[in-house]
Amino acid sequence: MEKDEVTKIRELVEDLRFAMVTAPVREGDLHSRPMTLQEIDDDNRLWFFIASDSELATQVGQDPRVNAAFASKETWVSVAGRAAVVQDAERIDRYWDSFVEPWFDGRDDPRVALLRIDASAAEYWDTPGGKVTTVLSLVKSVVTGEPMTGDHGTVEL
Repeated sequence: MEKDEVTKIRELVEDLRFAMVTAPVREGDLHSRPMTLQEIDDDNRLWFFIASDSELATQVGQDPRVNAAFASKETWVSVAGRAAVVQDAERIDRYWDSFVEPWFDGRDDPRVALLRIDASAAEYWDTPGGKVTTVLSLVKSVVTGEPMTGDHGTVEL
């Protein structure tokens, strides 16, 4: 795996921050919910706050396979991995802020936990240059019949 590819994924994810985290539910169906990324650490683990009694916490306890999808108008990142609900007081203290507080009954709420996703692979699509570049690339593709250009890659983590 190229170090530049991992760096690219990390930078894209850190800039996007909001993810739809998808996990298997009963009978093989999938369910997604929005979550806010707290950190992608040096071991490529993604960290999110979660209530330990939530539906997602129960789901990953039964089947840890998850996907975190991040998107903006120009960039999309899909991160696959295995999740675990963890009680890590040091990280909780580090990540805790006024945006987390409304979801819990304070920092000492026993339901406060973290969802850790151990990333195994990621795929990204990026159209550097913003909206104007994306539109011009789309128009060029329509006129010439050539595929739209952009940056795309798959990374095993």
